[in-house]
Amino acid sequence: MVVFDALCGPPINWTTEPPIFPLLHHHFRIDFHFYFFFLSDFSKYLCISWYLLWQCGGNRRELRTAFEMQLFTSPLSSTPSEILSQILSWIHPLSVLQYARVSRRFEAMIFSKAFAMVNLDRFVVKTAANLSFNDVESFCVTDLRNRELDVALFRMPVTYQHVYCTHFMKGRLEYSLFDDHGSNAEMVFHFSAISLELGYANTLRVVSLADCRLMGTIPHELGRLINLENLNLNDNALAGELPDSLFSGLTKLKELDVSGNFLSGPLHESIGNLELLERLLCHNNRFEGPLPATIGQLTQLRDFYAHNNRFFGTIPETVGDMESLVQLHLDNNSFCGVIPRELLNLKHLSEADLRANNQLTCTIYLPCLRW
Repeated sequence: MVVFDALCGPPINWTTEPPIFPLLHHHFRIDFHFYFFFLSDFSKYLCISWYLLWQCGGNRRELRTAFEMQLFTSPLSSTPSEILSQILSWIHPLSVLQYARVSRRFEAMIFSKAFAMVNLDRFVVKTAANLSFNDVESFCVTDLRNRELDVALFRMPVTYQHVYCTHFMKGRLEYSLFDDHGSNAEMVFHFSAISLELGYANTLRVVSLADCRLMGTIPHELGRLINLENLNLNDNALAGELPDSLFSGLTKLKELDVSGNFLSGPLHESIGNLELLERLLCHNNRFEGPLPATIGQLTQLRDFYAHNNRFFGTIPETVGDMESLVQLHLDNNSFCGVIPRELLNLKHLSEADLRANNQLTCTIYLPCLRW
């Protein structure tokens, strides 16, 4: 429950005039919203506390009872929602959510899309001045001051996630939680799941969520990011299969890194659709099944790391069609059969590690081969 400072302290003799906002508005003829924006969160809490207490006629006991019951049977129930919404919208999104616990009325208002739109529009820093969410197509939200909202995105209510991704990430090219030094130490997601709403930010080219303590499955909605070039989800606690939508929808993808998770299941044959893919890193997971023959369609692939998985079956001869391949790591799996001679066609291959596949047989000489 939100604790208001106005609920304690010496008695106050309230008049018919409100304590703060109408003093500004009626006596000085100044819009209180202008001043409210510059107050600290603590000052905003105090202002709202005084305002709500004034609405209850200065009766702290009545106000405290209303909060404890989470029902407004006091004069506060007659306060227009528009006024309460405007007041609360000036509190930072990461702070205003706690007011949803005050009452059912507050909860319904704060969790609405309309309130989320206004609230985020006041605090999302845009690259051009004086732009509202009606002008979202003309700016790109890349200011580092939005980093706090980026980090908290997956922990926000769904309505906030939807509004942030659909309206305030339009035109944005990168969603990355690494700082300038490549460190992600400050990111604490408390094992959140990847937001389904992220799929609506379809202008993104880079999504980097490595080492963010993410859990759950990879949502198929990420397949809507049709302009995505780099997807880095490595070193998390993600499980389940790779959704087929990643291979059928992300045709511009150049790098896919899902290493260091608990992913399972096979690689879909539709992986051959990623004709521009240059790096495929899926090692240190629980993938199983044979490698699809369509993997040979990845002619731009330079690095293929699939070691420490549970792949089995024969290595497809189509690997010889991956003409740009430089690094091939299939060690610590359960491949069997003969190592395909087509590996000799790979002129750029500098390392081929096939060790710890006990049922493999080699009939070729390749200097870079280890098995």
